[in-house]
Amino acid sequence: MPEQHDEFAHQTYGGEVRPVDIQCLTSYAVIAGPCGENIIQFREKAALLDMNRLAVARDIHGDVVTRSSDSTPLAIETVQNW
Repeated sequence: MPEQHDEFAHQTYGGEVRPVDIQCLTSYAVIAGPCGENIIQFREKAALLDMNRLAVARDIHGDVVTRSSDSTPLAIETVQNW
């Protein structure tokens, strides 16, 4: 399955796609983009982050907090790689 995630990240964000060094049990994360500027994390719907808490965190911390999309079979979260 990681190959499908890598392909999605490459098609969506471009550049080289490489897995992050430390993976979680409930998700798979990669770095992608022409300059490696995006971190994309794929989660099963059962392991979604709390959207209300993310909204509060984004209000406080701005764009360093992940954006989440659950419009696919897996939730896809993206944050800028600072």
